[in-house]
Amino acid sequence: MQGVLRLVSGIEHHFDKIVLFNSVGVRNLQALAKSASQKSAGIASPIGAIGSFEWVAKVMVANMVVEHLANKALQAAANADMDKYQRVLKAVRTNAIAIPLSKIENVHLPIPASWHAQIAGPEPDENGARRMASYIHTGDQFVGIERNGERRTIIWDKVEEYDVA
Repeated sequence: MQGVLRLVSGIEHHFDKIVLFNSVGVRNLQALAKSASQKSAGIASPIGAIGSFEWVAKVMVANMVVEHLANKALQAAANADMDKYQRVLKAVRTNAIAIPLSKIENVHLPIPASWHAQIAGPEPDENGARRMASYIHTGDQFVGIERNGERRTIIWDKVEEYDVA
C-alpha cells in the first residue's frame, strides 16, 4: 500500500507509513490540557452584598481576597499540569511509531483524527505474549509520514490532495 499527498505548493510526497502515537498517552495529554485550561480560567465570586456602603465595601474586599487566594492556587495547579503535560508530550512523541498504511484503519480518509491501528507492543507480558496497543493521531496540525526510513512532518493544512491505494 502506498500513499501520495500533494501540498498546495505543488510538491508531492510519497509514503508507505504514517507516524501514530500511543492512544493512552494522547488521551492523557488531552486530559492534562483540559485540566490546565479549566484551572487557568480562575474563579469569580458570584456573591454580592446589599446594605450600607461600609458593609458592601467590607464584603467586596473579603471576596477579592478569597478570589485572589483561590486563583493563585488554581494557577499553581494549572502550571503543575502544564509541566506534566510537557513531560508526557515528550514521552508520547519519543514513543511514536511509523505504521504501515495497510495496518491503519480509515487511512483512506483524509482525516488524521480518524486514523487508528492496533499494534503488538514491544514488551511481552508475563506469559510471553505481546500486548496489543492502540495508536492514533494526536489531533494536532502535523502529520508524520515515512518512506524508506526517511521521515517527514507535514503541516496538514498545506495538503491539497491525499490518496492511499
